[in-house]
Amino acid sequence: MNLSVRSFPSRRGADFFRRLGQINFDLHVSLPSGERELGRYLATLRNHGANTTFAVSGATVRRHRDLNRFLCDRGVEFSIRADFPSERALPSSTDQRIQIAETVDAFVDAGVQVSGFHAPRVFLDQVTMAAIEHLGFEYFCNQTVFYHCVDQTASSAGRWTRFQKALGRHEVVPSDETLVRPRMRGRLVELPVAQPDDEMLIRGLGMSRGEDLGQAWVRAAEDSYRQGDLLVIQAHPSGGASGREALAIALSCALDKSPSIWIAQLREIAAWWRARERCQLRVEPTGPQQWRVSVADDPRFTILVRNVVCARANPWDNVYRAVQGSSCLIEGPTCPTVGVSSRSEGLAAFLIEEGYVVNVGADPTTCSIYLDRPSPPTSREQAAIIKEIEASSKPIVRLARWPDGARSALAVCGTLGDLSIRDLIAHVWGERR
Repeated sequence: MNLSVRSFPSRRGADFFRRLGQINFDLHVSLPSGERELGRYLATLRNHGANTTFAVSGATVRRHRDLNRFLCDRGVEFSIRADFPSERALPSSTDQRIQIAETVDAFVDAGVQVSGFHAPRVFLDQVTMAAIEHLGFEYFCNQTVFYHCVDQTASSAGRWTRFQKALGRHEVVPSDETLVRPRMRGRLVELPVAQPDDEMLIRGLGMSRGEDLGQAWVRAAEDSYRQGDLLVIQAHPSGGASGREALAIALSCALDKSPSIWIAQLREIAAWWRARERCQLRVEPTGPQQWRVSVADDPRFTILVRNVVCARANPWDNVYRAVQGSSCLIEGPTCPTVGVSSRSEGLAAFLIEEGYVVNVGADPTTCSIYLDRPSPPTSREQAAIIKEIEASSKPIVRLARWPDGARSALAVCGTLGDLSIRDLIAHVWGERR
């Protein structure tokens, strides 16, 4: 799947031969060791009610068909890993569509179903997005979000400097400056992934103890939980015993939460977000200062209310209460909706996706909160708007972000890595295009 002319690099060549020598040594010592690591990795997930999504290339699928089918039979999800260069100059739309279609064909030939396109750190323009959507993908991963879960004292000054430079190359977005949630991009769902991953922590910062890695991910999970966000942990089988211990610590923490953290695969999260996007939360007046709130009769959907009188609502967190069933009567001083001006269409679409009931062109006196923002909000502005709404003491109803009343969501994804010397050569050669 050549997208451009390749040339063997002289720069960073030493890293290539170091990695080649390492995998050659590993294979010489014990051929099935990688399979054992993979089995232990999957067992750790299974013991905590979780599974994973592996992002792999078409070439890897072709070389390891039996292994891929074996993993699929055990519920492992596969997504296509982008084979594009990280530069901003991309091939023509025709070439992109052909290359992605060839990768899809490789998955089909191997009997592997795939619905996701995994391309963190790769610039995707409108042409690429159109190709992905045309080929029937359900979701893609492109945005990378960095969690401040590691202290500078955790490593040497030199390692920390290289760590910061690596983050700069990845063009990460700090988690405290954005809403780390799925987003509809046309027909596709975009799912952000988290950094640092286990490779960055182990090889980059030199964190060898599983306990240290696990606590870093726990801190990220706590931040995500407070915000009601999605945390996609990138953990690879190559992380070894330390990575597995870290996964166990993070997943155990997630399982102890109430309201819960929904642990799911990326395809499940994308499917949920599409279903939620089609769901409409309704608020209808039934009398003076009284309204009926209703949603589709689906037990996965949860209505959340705050600062209203509602006999059918039970405590959910310190602010909201969860309604039992798909409808309820509420009472309050004002209609618990968000009003926006008729020129704030971008803002309205954003707030609806967030789960609020929005009245476009409403009289500011007839709704709890009124906003006038003609320009579509940036990611930072979106975070500020939600903070403003959630800090208000006015009545509000909204649709819970996650199924079954969960407060946040967590997924695990990774790569199968270089399973052979041939994989490593193809991987590194491709990286240096």
